[in-house]
Amino acid sequence: MSLEIFLVDYGENTRNEILLFNRNIFSFADPIWDKIGIKEALYSTSGEHASGIILPIESALCQMMSREAELIALVSNPYNNKIYSGALEFLRDLLRACKKYPNALIKSLN
Repeated sequence: MSLEIFLVDYGENTRNEILLFNRNIFSFADPIWDKIGIKEALYSTSGEHASGIILPIESALCQMMSREAELIALVSNPYNNKIYSGALEFLRDLLRACKKYPNALIKSLN
């Protein structure tokens, strides 16, 4: 299972979605999301504007940087370091996209 997040916009003269950003991550990172309090923002903000999750993502990134060893230990997988690194990269990419497209709508699949 995985989490996939899209940022979309709608054209001025059409109702077609314009894809601005798309990223996914496997659910192995869920224990990290739980510990740093970002899981709800990632899984429950579909239909909201990207600007609404900028602050939670920034907070989560600060926690990830200051609690690296603790968060790596949470993941019960032989690839702990890669899961942590992937989660960090996922949040960084999402933050950049949310800042670039703050009015975009969030769509998530999980």
